[in-house]
Amino acid sequence: IELKKKGIKDKKIKDNFLNNLPAELIIKIFNTKKIISSFSTTPFLSKIFNDKLKCYILYDYSMKHTIYSFEDNHNRLKNVKKKFFNTFKDINFI
Repeated sequence: IELKKKGIKDKKIKDNFLNNLPAELIIKIFNTKKIISSFSTTPFLSKIFNDKLKCYILYDYSMKHTIYSFEDNHNRLKNVKKKFFNTFKDINFI
């Protein structure tokens, strides 16, 4: 509801077939122009399908709000932060 008030379009998928497709493919099918995501592979892999796609990763938020099973990866990601920022220059880390 808040997104609609701000003029932002969102789509909810209620189709069982579409629910089972990878997020990257859904993004391509719906011709998405912008992704705002917590730290996941979806924005990185989606850039393979569409290099004009704008990707925003909530890096600091993702690092502060991790789940316990993610703890090991969390420590590794903190150690390679500079590598991510330098390698993926076309992805915005916010």
